[in-house]
Amino acid sequence: MDRGMIGPLPDPPEPSIHLSAGGGNLCVTRGDTVRCWGTNDYAQLGQGEEDGTTHPPPGKILPGTWATLPSIYVAHACAITAGNEISCWGKNGDGETGRVPEVDGGDVTRALSVVSNTRGALQVSTGDGFSCAAFDRGTSCWGVSSKGRIGPFNGERTASPNAIPGLDGVASLQSGKNFSCARKHDGSIWCWGAADHAQIGRAKAQEAGADPPPHWDTDSHPQPRQVLAGTLSLAVGKFQHSCAILSDRKVACWGDNLAGQLGHDWALDPPCERTKCNGRPTVVSGLSAAREIAVGYEHSCAVLTDDMVYCWGNNASGALGHDPALDRYGCTPVPTQVLGVSNVAHIVAGFAFTCAITRDDHAWCWGSNIGGVLGPADPTASTFTPVRLEGI
Repeated sequence: MDRGMIGPLPDPPEPSIHLSAGGGNLCVTRGDTVRCWGTNDYAQLGQGEEDGTTHPPPGKILPGTWATLPSIYVAHACAITAGNEISCWGKNGDGETGRVPEVDGGDVTRALSVVSNTRGALQVSTGDGFSCAAFDRGTSCWGVSSKGRIGPFNGERTASPNAIPGLDGVASLQSGKNFSCARKHDGSIWCWGAADHAQIGRAKAQEAGADPPPHWDTDSHPQPRQVLAGTLSLAVGKFQHSCAILSDRKVACWGDNLAGQLGHDWALDPPCERTKCNGRPTVVSGLSAAREIAVGYEHSCAVLTDDMVYCWGNNASGALGHDPALDRYGCTPVPTQVLGVSNVAHIVAGFAFTCAITRDDHAWCWGSNIGGVLGPADPTASTFTPVRLEGI
């Protein structure tokens, strides 16, 4: 039968489950119920206690009802409640859960704690020692202030939201180790915080041929600076790089490139802080028709419009979905198709692992089993072959 004679095909089904990934954790939601698993050395599973052990999927139910999945960095997490306030838990050495450590129970927040002045939150993100939120009225961050990660602030840290100047109209807010980026509704991307790995898109201090040789301006920048315009999507990694889908559905990345996670040969980049990096968003070679992107610690992945996944960067633990022995030094800047998973609706990336949700409502993961996130009993194991998560 000629399908062109029966009208357009229906949109593909949207899964009923969604995932978020942290350094060594995963959370899944069905409706307003959230389950989390993985490491729990700082009570980041939200169960009211830390136990220093790993918890396999399907994990434990996060108390309460939730409007969003948790944003998990490594040791703390935040999410938006059904009442549109932000609640945080886990490590709190610098006030990143919205509590003053010296007053409210030390450096771990065990009970889910509502952050003051966060009603009406639309987005939440977490980084190393800090958290951020976007509202209709603007964007704020709290926690440790070093390297400008919570914006302009006179002091070492704060448990109260600190306003980021001029950053409203935010559609997507994400944080890395010591920086954050926001994508506005107009498609522009703005970043602030540390620049020692060119992670906020700063230009070179000297051009090629200059003396001394070219390097990246590493001054921190607490004021947001524009990195890109006209983008469709943003993904910020767990370490020091980010990627965006451009208007033509190509992918551009910037920041640290020691493992080729920017999608081009790291040998082409100037040095910065004992690594290789590029502050200019650079189009990933050989990749087009991207629909969704995810960025981990030193790897990047994209779902294309045909629902297939391609990954590049650090593959030492199999996070790219193929045998690390095939790569030079366990890394590749070349996007490579992940075999064994198809019909992918969404994708997330953790420390050194990747997970995909397929349109038939299953979750598949590959890479490092840090924290037992992939399910097998051995939390030190890894696999480059996608494995289905059972029981979620």
